[in-house]
Amino acid sequence: MPSSLVLGWEVDDESRKPIFWQRADAKPGLQTIDQLVATPSTAIANHAVIIAQSGSGKSYFLGRVLEEVLIKTRCKILVLDPNADFRKVEGVKKPEHWTDSKLFQYNPPMSPGFLTDETCFEDFAKPWLKKSKSIYSARTLQLSWFDLPVEFLLDESDVVARDQLRHCHRLVQTLVRIAEFKKKTAWLQGGFLYEAERFFDATNTPDEAAVLKELVKTFDLNQHQAEVDRGVDVLDHDAGSPPSASAQGYTLRLAGLFRKRISTELPFRMQSVAALRLRVRDAAKHFYFSRASEIVRSGLINLKTAAPPLPADTRLRVIDLPSITDGRHQKLVMSTLIDSELQRARLAWERALDLPDRERDTRVPTIIVVDEAHNAIPASPESTADKKLQEQFRKIAAEGRKYGLFLMLVSQRPDKLDPM
Repeated sequence: MPSSLVLGWEVDDESRKPIFWQRADAKPGLQTIDQLVATPSTAIANHAVIIAQSGSGKSYFLGRVLEEVLIKTRCKILVLDPNADFRKVEGVKKPEHWTDSKLFQYNPPMSPGFLTDETCFEDFAKPWLKKSKSIYSARTLQLSWFDLPVEFLLDESDVVARDQLRHCHRLVQTLVRIAEFKKKTAWLQGGFLYEAERFFDATNTPDEAAVLKELVKTFDLNQHQAEVDRGVDVLDHDAGSPPSASAQGYTLRLAGLFRKRISTELPFRMQSVAALRLRVRDAAKHFYFSRASEIVRSGLINLKTAAPPLPADTRLRVIDLPSITDGRHQKLVMSTLIDSELQRARLAWERALDLPDRERDTRVPTIIVVDEAHNAIPASPESTADKKLQEQFRKIAAEGRKYGLFLMLVSQRPDKLDPM
């Protein structure tokens, strides 16, 4: 039987005051279920929108919902927090809030009261403190350059240059991937942008063929098993726990597919490097690397080219967006993380399809919370980056339930929110 998520208190129709807390002897934990507003935990497996006026308590209500979900279900939560409301989410109120009537009692307008439904401090603190939580700021968050959406470079360029910038970004991504396979130390220890730009400059010289040959020589699969295994690890986002028999079979099948990709797709990519380079004019190259260096200096991009995704086993992950001072970079972060969550959910879904009937599917839903959603997903996006973000959220709205991804949007301006 599913547990109930307690969202609030029943109120009197006339006074709009919580019925239970009008009693002189009201204390935490003495209420009956009919004095609470509750919903079955299974109801959380839907997309949801919280709409209310500014200052009406949306963030407080959202916090209550997330506490209940985290304590009473196995769901994971990713919060895109534009107002820093959840910076202190790991903390717990002092025990007096459960014992001192001046703190827990309803006494407006001087004190709205704590109005907790748990009997004592331990009833809340013990399960809450056990749940894993991580707060990510501009200082601690790292993204992979390889996953950077190129749309976040395009708005500052004219239409003619956009195709060249796409070619440029694709070429740098290809070079980075090749460098990973070839274990090019200079590239992988933080200088990938410098090395990529140097490669561009080198291919303008008569030594272009020699430079290209050195970087992208053909693989001998028998001598590069480590690279193959490493490639499997790159694709296996949830590696780390001991694999089951079916998971081992899946990994072996994946390794076979990966070897096939190395022997077919990658050499083709190698041969296309020079062709791509010829399509990029110097002006586009200079713009690309200038903008890329600016993003790297912001501290958001992992200089080793491949930052790990946010830990999948952490129950609550909060992205402190105000710590990222540039609005463009905030949207870049959201876009990259949304894409990462969707890819991870798809991979987990594919694995679940391969499980034998006797093996239990251990996947749990992930709720993506977006506060001030009308800013992140406007009804009329203007920039290319905004349109990219809208497209990603629409994909989750349309397909997310299938993969166990659910949106929880919060807004005081539904008229400005994407109607889809």
